[in-house]
Amino acid sequence: MSTIKSFPGSGGAKKASWRFFLLLIALGFLLSMLYKAGLLNSAQNFVLTIASPIQYGLSFATSSFRQIVDSLAEFRNLREENERLRKELERLIIENIQLRELEAENRTLRELLHFTQENPIFDYTTARVTARVIGFDPSGFTRYILINAGQKEGIAPGMAVVTERGLVGRVVNVYKNTAKVLLITDPSSSVSAYLQGSQATGMVEGTPDGSLVMRYIPLEAKVSVGEIALTSGLGGTLPKGLVIGQVIEIEKKDYDLFQEVRLKPSVDFDRLELVLVLKEVSH
Repeated sequence: MSTIKSFPGSGGAKKASWRFFLLLIALGFLLSMLYKAGLLNSAQNFVLTIASPIQYGLSFATSSFRQIVDSLAEFRNLREENERLRKELERLIIENIQLRELEAENRTLRELLHFTQENPIFDYTTARVTARVIGFDPSGFTRYILINAGQKEGIAPGMAVVTERGLVGRVVNVYKNTAKVLLITDPSSSVSAYLQGSQATGMVEGTPDGSLVMRYIPLEAKVSVGEIALTSGLGGTLPKGLVIGQVIEIEKKDYDLFQEVRLKPSVDFDRLELVLVLKEVSH
């Protein structure tokens, strides 16, 4: 005959569980009665008083954290937008510069075209070369420019180089695709000229400081400030009537055989971009 064995203390544990359960029911019933009787209001207020600052602090911290996160996101978006706007501004600046360059080039071309129309004595139809300046002498001791037209375009030494404002110089060396042009402001340059008002003749020469002086003007010639100096065409190297400059100063001494005047060049040599090469002159 078998006997049933029980674990020690198992009955006591069951009794303790029932007692705890009955205690909870009783405690719940008691709290319910106390709440209905209004006896828990003071305790509730006390708990709320203690919990309220904690709850406010947690709420504030949560709100602040959310604001920080939102601010960081907004900062990132602003930074990206700022970078986009910066690149757009750079693009517009470059585009504006390019448009200005095109506008300036078109204006120069229109002025050159007007010059050719106003000077029909030159054969521009078959003997005109428009060339862009591609370099200046870095030494500064001589004054010349290089143009991107040479033997292939029929350029030859001695040809006159002009802009719509007047005489630039003459071709001195020619290469396959380029040519060297000696400016009239170079000290070695000498151009036969006359003054439009007084008709006085002389030689326009360059000076070391880059200005122009017209020498060997007859002493009796009545020269005036403001007169225009033009090429005389003597010698056959340059056509007649090209503007050289304007008289700004007169130097006349009674004991000299000649008088001389200082000229302001009509061409702005610092802004040369496009020039015309007169390959042939019709008479």
